[in-house]
Amino acid sequence: MLLDKLRNKQKQRREKGCIPAGRTLLSFDSYQELGTRKNQEDCLLCLGDTEGNKGFLGIVADGMGGMEYGEVAARMVADCGAMAYEDMEQEEKGDRILRDIALSANEAVNTFAEEKNVDGVGSTMVGVYIKDGRMDYISVGDSRIYMIRDGELKLLTHEHTYDVKLKRLVSAGVISDEDYEAATGKSALTSYIGIEELKEIDSTDEPVELKEGDSIILMSDGVFNTLDEEQILEYGAERPDIAAELIRSGVLAEEKETQDNHTAIVIRVEEIQHTDGK
Repeated sequence: MLLDKLRNKQKQRREKGCIPAGRTLLSFDSYQELGTRKNQEDCLLCLGDTEGNKGFLGIVADGMGGMEYGEVAARMVADCGAMAYEDMEQEEKGDRILRDIALSANEAVNTFAEEKNVDGVGSTMVGVYIKDGRMDYISVGDSRIYMIRDGELKLLTHEHTYDVKLKRLVSAGVISDEDYEAATGKSALTSYIGIEELKEIDSTDEPVELKEGDSIILMSDGVFNTLDEEQILEYGAERPDIAAELIRSGVLAEEKETQDNHTAIVIRVEEIQHTDGK
């Protein structure tokens, strides 16, 4: 009974607001939907400092492992993010913050799996840290981060899947197109939070310089496996509260028989105060 109540609450979870991130003013909105699954295995986190001393942290996690374990793994990612945000120093670098969250979450999920004596428990993770007109991001697994700038949609992250690995082997001439077509299990993740040793992490080498009007969208695969990029661009270009609702409604409108959990965070850069005061 209690778990059902928690799931219903999780299904309706939504975080939104307008908040300073250093010298940057951001607006954001988010949503979660259960889809046709019994468990909500997606989790989101949006954290900011009303004083603007710290930056904005946004995370989407998509759990896996069956039964209740997937939602536990995703929640651990968010919890590690919340703890890291609380403990961080004001001048700490975004890339370091995000990597520390991923590594601590990986350790926590592995410990949980060992205690429960279960295999295959894990979660994807995409996260952004925005401050002073700059953004660091991270991705582990196959969730995505998009940016919309000047009317164009750009995928920032690379997926860690067997499919991507096979395509690289084709490009390198190691396997043939026929070998690729015959391969199975292409959607399997090659990196995720909960893997024994976390080696594949997609992240920024240098922060992304943001512009006023930029939109950033974090999403689980329940969104991009249902909506195409033309729809994501159309919906995501709106202000965050409208964009989040359009994405949610757009996924629901497809009425898929097996719709995965779907979650998104939409962030817009409203204003950047430059050091020269302009």
